[in-house]
Amino acid sequence: CGTKGHETAKLMAAHITANTNPFSWSACSKDYITSFLDSGRGTCLDNEPMKRDFLYPTMAPGQSYDADEQCRFQYGTSSRQCKYGEVCRELWCLSKSNRCVTNSIPAAEGTLCQTGSIEKGWCHQGE
Repeated sequence: CGTKGHETAKLMAAHITANTNPFSWSACSKDYITSFLDSGRGTCLDNEPMKRDFLYPTMAPGQSYDADEQCRFQYGTSSRQCKYGEVCRELWCLSKSNRCVTNSIPAAEGTLCQTGSIEKGWCHQGE
């Protein structure tokens, strides 16, 4: 939906940036969902779900997926973290064109942060 760069990314955006609004739908998504529900294909939403206990992860996402893996998720299997800037504020990754790029988002909570070989701790709320 939409033209990349012409509308602030919304809830269902394929890519997120620092300007993504995760609390609103784009006009295209609203139209699609309305059409889907009006067609009668949304009746499964009337079914009451089974009661199940949800087991929450015990580790933060950055502990499960280090900065290199987070880069691979965003830029492909050959990507890895660029040691540039503060990873907890903005994750920089090596792209296919061998350049450091960013989506202007921090590394995931729990990602190891370090300066050179000095370990500083883990990312928490952008710090």
